Amino acid sequence: MSDSLFTELKQRNVFKVGTAYLVVSWLLIQIVDTVVPHMTLPEWIPGFVIIALMVGFPIALILAWVFEITAEGIKKESEVKRDESTTSQTGRKLDFIIIGLMAIALTYFIYESRFTTGKEELAKEQSSSTKPTELQASDLSIAVLAFADMSPNKDQEYFSDGIAEELLNLLAKLPKLRVAGRTSAFSYKNKDIKIAQIGEELNVAHVLEGSVRKAGNTLRITVQLIDARTDTHLWSETYDRPLDDIFAIQDEIAGKVVAELRLEILGEMPKVQKIDDEAYILYLQARHLANQTSKESVAKAIELYKAVLEIEPSHAPSWTWLAAEIHNYRPYDARPFEEVDQEEQDALNKALVADPNYPEVYSVLGTRAVSENDLGSAIKHYTRAMELGPKNLDVIRHISSAFLGDALGRYDEAIEGLKYVLARDQLNVKLLANLGVRYMAYQNWGEAIKYSQRVLRLSPDAGAIHFRMGYAYFEMGNVEAALAEFAQERIEFVSLAGKAVAYHALGRQAEFDNVMIEFKKHPSAKDSPTILAMVYAETGDIETAFELIFHAVKQKQTYIPEIFNASWLSNLHDDPRWNELRTKLGLEKETLEAIEFTLILPD
Repeated sequence: MSDSLFTELKQRNVFKVGTAYLVVSWLLIQIVDTVVPHMTLPEWIPGFVIIALMVGFPIALILAWVFEITAEGIKKESEVKRDESTTSQTGRKLDFIIIGLMAIALTYFIYESRFTTGKEELAKEQSSSTKPTELQASDLSIAVLAFADMSPNKDQEYFSDGIAEELLNLLAKLPKLRVAGRTSAFSYKNKDIKIAQIGEELNVAHVLEGSVRKAGNTLRITVQLIDARTDTHLWSETYDRPLDDIFAIQDEIAGKVVAELRLEILGEMPKVQKIDDEAYILYLQARHLANQTSKESVAKAIELYKAVLEIEPSHAPSWTWLAAEIHNYRPYDARPFEEVDQEEQDALNKALVADPNYPEVYSVLGTRAVSENDLGSAIKHYTRAMELGPKNLDVIRHISSAFLGDALGRYDEAIEGLKYVLARDQLNVKLLANLGVRYMAYQNWGEAIKYSQRVLRLSPDAGAIHFRMGYAYFEMGNVEAALAEFAQERIEFVSLAGKAVAYHALGRQAEFDNVMIEFKKHPSAKDSPTILAMVYAETGDIETAFELIFHAVKQKQTYIPEIFNASWLSNLHDDPRWNELRTKLGLEKETLEAIEFTLILPD
């Protein structure tokens, strides 16, 4: 650069303008980086600001070169006579501005440096509270994928899925082997995804995949064990056997996996419970239908479980899952509540008689006890479930969600337990949704929204998720964003409830009146007392809200823990009747805090 050009740049204050611009830009970036995460703003804003500032830098330098600030305003530099130039005065002003900006930047920098350690610790703590425990793909970890149906008519999906699920459950009983959850492992079904990617996403070192061909009473099961880290086939086998050999085949496959992974087994190798061939096929069909969760599939699953039990009356899993599906079908069952409730209890009692060491039955009994507000029995059943199935993810999920979360309100412990399960079943939509609910009860709206967004990425049509996101935005004060979410909710009754609350808050009376007419007439209104109570509570009708809650509790129309953990009933908490109800039900905070129960999470 020639001396004359350097002198001219200096004379026109180009260097000082550039310095001031860079300091201001740095401060703006720090402000944006601090503010945006705490506001409901798009994630692209910080990047946009940085790009805009980069583009603006050369423009600022060009403007400083071309123009000059004079007593008469801004003029082109070429139009200003040398003896009328004010660049030296402007330069001194820029000096003071730069010094001031540098002082602000230095203060901010010292502050950040002073508290870096504290912030890192806080970030670490927050990270551990918002993300599932990170797991490394240890040698002793495996995912069992859904087996492919290779039958001639492609009508044996229930059988191929069932065989894979039974193997998964069998391997999950091994103390030292970490097995990815069924929901996550089966989510890759019918997808062309590389084994290495599956291993990375599920944090497992090995993958077991296979296919089933069933024709009449003849089976061909092909299985292969793959090292997901190297995409190396460790072992494969094809079994051509008659149908009545299916239990022996499953035991053999599990034994081969144990041998290949050099897994040390203390005591006997767990084995599949053998039952009648016809009953086993019906059982696998029932499990397949129950996993679809629709009204029709659940009704058919109940029918099939009963058919299994006609053949095998001592099959504890069928009694347990029959009880679970009777419970799930309650909203559609026209029979009296007492009749349905007794049928569910009878099935659980028969499961206990059939196999008093089946952990899942105690887990279901514990959750049933919570729904009946019998916390003493819940503790007894959950304790026994943990003793029999310490690694059982369903047991840990039930205890974390229904007992620690719903019944006791110990949200930190509930979230820890659910995240333990999530780390082993990362693509489980129901689990992600459950975590969102826990964070709502905790009134951590930001985390509730994050987990709800994860649910929608995996299952865009999931019900109640847009409502929960909307309510979180509502509580954060962003009613317009809440209304947008409520409008997208796929469950009509819940969508109407959300829109009613939002319209009322926005003062849009005519729209509120119209929605309330639809809301009150909706068929689901009589079966959803807590949602009804929410709308009345949020719109100022506290009396009606309490009437609905008292009636629901008396008639056993509601899940009692939901009342005290529903964040949308917080408007009622300061009313004396709220604590009176807690006292009447024996759910005073002091009583709950005195309950001793610890969920031990295995390594």
